[in-house]
Amino acid sequence: MNRLTSTEQKTQWTSAAISLDLCICMKPDLTNMVLTFLLGVLLVLGVVFDLRTINRTREFRSLNNRVAQTQTSLMQAQSLASDVAAYNQKNPSPELTRLLQSIQPKPAAH
Repeated sequence: MNRLTSTEQKTQWTSAAISLDLCICMKPDLTNMVLTFLLGVLLVLGVVFDLRTINRTREFRSLNNRVAQTQTSLMQAQSLASDVAAYNQKNPSPELTRLLQSIQPKPAAH
């Protein structure tokens, strides 16, 4: 095998006919296999995380719409209850008073 001095190695490192006898810790096939496996694992993990993100975003939007609808319904019910209470103050009625007392929030028992 031809041994080159360091000066010749610097000037002829691109020559395909002369090997430079570099110290490589792993064989190229093993390196290629390890890097390919790592790339495959990262690709699968990327797809899994993307799918989880898509599903959670879809669920978040669905829940957000439900919350908005529920808040709208609650505001309408509270508005109706306050209108009925105002009407009951102007025109007292025992039935309305009983209904309003049944929907009043009760204090929490400790």
